[in-house]
Amino acid sequence: MEELKTSSKGVYDHLMERDPITWSKSFFEVGRACDAYENGMSESSNSRIRTARRKPIISMLEDIRRFVMRRMFLMAKQSESFEHEVCPAIRKKLEVIKKKQRHYDVIPSGNNILEVRSAKNAYVVKIQEQTCTCGSRKLSGIPCVHTVAALAFLNKNPDTYVSCWFKKDMFKEAYKHCIKPVKGSMHWPKTNDIKPLPPKERRMPGRPSVKRKRDPLEKENKNQKVGTRRKMTCQNFLEVGHNIRTCTKEKKDPQP
Repeated sequence: MEELKTSSKGVYDHLMERDPITWSKSFFEVGRACDAYENGMSESSNSRIRTARRKPIISMLEDIRRFVMRRMFLMAKQSESFEHEVCPAIRKKLEVIKKKQRHYDVIPSGNNILEVRSAKNAYVVKIQEQTCTCGSRKLSGIPCVHTVAALAFLNKNPDTYVSCWFKKDMFKEAYKHCIKPVKGSMHWPKTNDIKPLPPKERRMPGRPSVKRKRDPLEKENKNQKVGTRRKMTCQNFLEVGHNIRTCTKEKKDPQP
């Protein structure tokens, strides 16, 4: 930050106005099993209720309730199909980490303490304490590449060192409850209160964003094709940019 302050004072002031604990991993609390500093969860939720937010408040809340009700059921049903103890999304991240761990050299020390080295850096991994010098394991709850390299050296499964928050049992615990059905509005009790009005429309500054910010592990659609426009060639003058109907020049014979 001091280097940034000397190069760009405006950027430094802009960042310091926002509490660094909200955007810098160095200030995050450990043991939360969450190292996300973007607002992807909020963007995902807002994109799903975009249509409901345009409705009056009662209709909006009913749409959100039905969405949550259906999602809780589908997530609980999905958890029954998990083949492994670790959730599928976390297993994908582990597979990526396993591919990277082969670039590290592991030197055992004793008492399940190992030194993991790359070309320039070295890290101390303590298997029993499930800690690493980089601090990623305590922050994210997922074994870092240094820990995975040490576990591979000891022929141990990295899945057992994943935080309990990413296990199948915890997933089922989160979705074991359900939203109770509600009768239609025609069965609701009548009151003499003033009916709520929809909120006033207000346009946010700037061009509205359509796509949400994706996680680095999420893949973009690779089937997108960009169309190419065909260039017109005049058969009279043999020039690109117009056709024979709009050509005003004399006919030119093609080269043999």
